Amino acid sequence: MALTYSITDKLSAFDVYIIAKTRLKVNSLKSIKIEVCKNTHTLQKTKKFSYQIIHSCYYEKTGSEVKNITDEIDFDLPNGWEYIRLSTVCWLDDTAKVTGETLPYLDAKTLRGKAELSYMNEGKVVSAGTKVILVDGENSGEVFDVPFRGYMGSTFKILGISPFFDVQYLNTILDFYKDTFRGSKIGAAIPHLNKNLFRSLLIGLPSLAEQKRIVAEIEKFEPLIRSVYKELHADRETGC
Repeated sequence: MALTYSITDKLSAFDVYIIAKTRLKVNSLKSIKIEVCKNTHTLQKTKKFSYQIIHSCYYEKTGSEVKNITDEIDFDLPNGWEYIRLSTVCWLDDTAKVTGETLPYLDAKTLRGKAELSYMNEGKVVSAGTKVILVDGENSGEVFDVPFRGYMGSTFKILGISPFFDVQYLNTILDFYKDTFRGSKIGAAIPHLNKNLFRSLLIGLPSLAEQKRIVAEIEKFEPLIRSVYKELHADRETGC
């Protein structure tokens, strides 16, 4: 008896594939063909065959290497979503050092608005709107939007983003996992972002339209969340 699997892959553009394969007990001596699309494991009984699902596994294919990653899957996804690695849609980038132009130095304190601008005449230039991520220090994993052109702080890396990923949706993903990044820093004297964890983190990828819808829903409730947070903070200060 032979089972033939036809894998439907929706992420061919990324060259990183997450596939779901179902092992079956088949009450027949004939060969059958099973097409596995995303995480669909629903099979129907017919007069010729009787199928029983006995185990489900998730496999990741990178190039020619196939690896069982079932133990890493600890959450389910809605229909139409895919499991992917974070590094598939965003990555750490850098830029060359230049000299001869006087620009503001954009370190973490400056970007938080907790320090006055200082100026330098050499460094790594980043433009307004660039996303940068802290890779060194206690707050490694924190993401900032560069407000204006300047020299990037030495503890930052540029965050590159795939066009298949909505920037605001990425913000929600990184914000959700910020405690994970902070809690897994490496290095004793100066903590660093765990880049292996950053690259290998499994996340859910919906369609671009669904990403935008999710962001819109979050933004709808943000004023209420900020209001509640402000009231709770005020209560703590007054001891109520």
